[in-house]
Amino acid sequence: MTEQEILKRVSGVVLAALNKGSESSTQPTEANLASWDSLKHMNVILAVENEFNIEFDEEALERSTSIPLLVAAVQEHIAADL
Repeated sequence: MTEQEILKRVSGVVLAALNKGSESSTQPTEANLASWDSLKHMNVILAVENEFNIEFDEEALERSTSIPLLVAAVQEHIAADL
């Protein structure tokens, strides 16, 4: 799976977890990520874990606070499973 494929899937999952999935664009913006607070962080993490059928460790949970960091965490997890 390429980084672009992971980015597209993560972006869609994050927007859906933040209840922004009905917007016309699947590209996250600063405005539509503003609702990503500490309470919604676990919803985002769980949604990404479900999407990729993975489970993050505590360290990954704490550092995955943006889409680029989530993409990197997913890539690491996928690479570790190979």
